[in-house]
Amino acid sequence: MTDVSFKRQLLVYAQLFLGMALFGTGTPSAKIVSEAFPVFLGPFLRLTIAALALTPFLFIYRKQLPQISRQNWIKIVVIGGVGIVAFTLFLLYGMQRVNGVVGSVVMSLSPAAMATAAVVFMGDSLGWRKLLAITLAVAGVLVINVSGQSIQASGWTLVLGSVLLFAGSGFYQATSFDFAEPSLNAWIALVVWGMGPLAIGTLIWFRGLSQVSASTASGYMSAMPASALALSYLWLGDKFYPIHLVGFVLVFSSIGLVTWAHRVKEASQQDKQRASESHNCALPC
Repeated sequence: MTDVSFKRQLLVYAQLFLGMALFGTGTPSAKIVSEAFPVFLGPFLRLTIAALALTPFLFIYRKQLPQISRQNWIKIVVIGGVGIVAFTLFLLYGMQRVNGVVGSVVMSLSPAAMATAAVVFMGDSLGWRKLLAITLAVAGVLVINVSGQSIQASGWTLVLGSVLLFAGSGFYQATSFDFAEPSLNAWIALVVWGMGPLAIGTLIWFRGLSQVSASTASGYMSAMPASALALSYLWLGDKFYPIHLVGFVLVFSSIGLVTWAHRVKEASQQDKQRASESHNCALPC
């Protein structure tokens, strides 16, 4: 592997890790926003901030919009409705009832869920390295979440989500909301919630995702709950227990393992390509 190729792969790995780490900022920031803003106004303001941040990129790549097929536009609408609107409602209602550490439990199964979806819907393959990496990721986050009596909620509340737009409800709640009431910390959390996971995090994550398989990227999703947990300790003041270090070691071990698996696959493909080129050169013209 050449130095250029190795540096390119390092950049891809960094994009995957940083993208998921920024996604992780959503849990603690949503916790603060859910306590300071009405349930529809907070997401509306968050999406507004993200839209303003992403508009320049929309202008830059505007010529590529006509190339998107009708089928892909439908997928984009569905992903936006379910992945952003419905998910945000579930997250906000949940974070009103639990602390930041508990909220990251929801994220702990993300690597396994994405890897399974990659196999079922995209025909991706999982070797023993990736399977072990996903297992370590889930185990690491669960160790952090369920050990040391870190779960301090009286119970889970089942929320029936619906796919809807925030604009109407957000404007309605804005008419009776005192915008001077939220603290500076709440406004910072709102900006972080809009910019971190939704704007900057999405750009960086998809940049890296476009260059690796979905199963490889799934191993890096463990950075999301790990980041959420770290910010829960530092920003929200949730209690840290030494046993949590074991969980973090497992999480970062899983990231190292899935990176190794990707490099082994890349090297194998390059060897096959060189062998094919050598074989073709040996044939008479």
